[in-house]
Formats: sequence, C-alpha cells, structure tokens
Amino acid sequence: MNVIGYIRVSTLVQAREGLSLDAQRQRIADHVKCLGHALIGIEADEGVSAKTVSGRPGFLRALAALETGRAEALVVCKLDRATRSLADLSMLIERYFQKYSLISLQEQINTTSAAGRLILNILVTVSQWEREMAGERTREVFESLRARGIPAGPTPLGYTRSTGALAPSATEKATIARMVELRESGTSLRDIATMLQLDGYKPKRGDKWSHSSIRKVLGRQCGY
Repeated sequence: MNVIGYIRVSTLVQAREGLSLDAQRQRIADHVKCLGHALIGIEADEGVSAKTVSGRPGFLRALAALETGRAEALVVCKLDRATRSLADLSMLIERYFQKYSLISLQEQINTTSAAGRLILNILVTVSQWEREMAGERTREVFESLRARGIPAGPTPLGYTRSTGALAPSATEKATIARMVELRESGTSLRDIATMLQLDGYKPKRGDKWSHSSIRKVLGRQCGY
C-alpha cells in the first residue's frame, strides 16, 4: 500500500530546531517500513496550529495525494498532528477516511474499519473537552486575579511587568504610536506589518508582525 506521511509542529521555535519534526519523520519512516508499505513522501507544516484544516499547505498536499490516487493512507505520529477540531474531524472522516485510511501511530488507530472510526471520534471528543475545560479554568483564574486588582493574562504591548504590576515601556509605546500614525494615513494592516518589520520595530512575542496582531493592538488603542 502506498502511504503519505504528515508531520507538524505548532511553534516556529520547534520548526527552527527541527528536533520534533525529525523525530516524527523518523518514526513514520520506521513504522511504514516495518509494515511493508511504500512511503511516497512526508508533508510538513512548521509553526502552525491544527485548529483548522485551511492554512496548512502541507496537510492539504497530503490530502491531495489521497484524492489523486498517489496514496491510499495518511500516516501521522499522533492524532493531534492532523486535527484538534471535532468539526474538522467529522469532515475529514466523511470526505476522506471512509475511502482512505488514517493511521495514527500513538493511538493505534486505523480507520479502515467502523470500529477504528468510532475510536477516532471518541478520542477527538475527549481531547476537545479537555481543551475547553482547561480554557474555563484559565479564565476563572484570571477573573479571580483581576477581582483582587492583580493584572492577569499576557502583558500587552506598551507595558512591561515588574513584581506583578504593569509599567509603561517607552520603546513599545513608540511602536504603538508608529502603528497609529500609519493607520491614520490610510496604510493597510498588512502594509503596516511589513513596514514595522523593515523599520526594526520588535513585536511583543515572536519575531514577525502580522496583520491580526496589529489589528488587536489598534483595537485596544483606538477602536479600529
């Protein structure tokens, strides 16, 4: 059987280090060899989430290999490399994994059977429930801290945190001022991101500006 592998890491740091990707790649290659299948390739997505299918070109290429008949099965090291969304899982099972196989090494899932598809649905449902419960607990902690006057959550652009209290950052305030200036002159969010990058303005997290992060900052500052 011809199979296509898929590997993913969710952060750019992991992608740059390559360790997680290399480990996934080797595990898939070893497993496929043991089963006697033919591995036609391994598609990868670096620094992206599995919350949705769109926006992951590597995953879309892997699915295309199934649709075009180049592969009969998709192999992942762990189910959450393929999807973390129950809605996406339902779509994938209906569109792909009743005709083709999804093989997840860690969970020992093979969707060629009805039992395999049932187990897959149960595992993703439990995984989604765990994420939602974790989100609820995090919100409760933040609300409790805010009620006591303690700043909670990520430190916003324009501030630093010292012993729990927020303090203005002159450098980051200048970054915000530049954003506002560009936006008021009619510059698009994507162009603002490019110009900030070229001018050496540093984002709060990561190493690149995005239009979505700029929209959030401007929304807090100016209601854009």
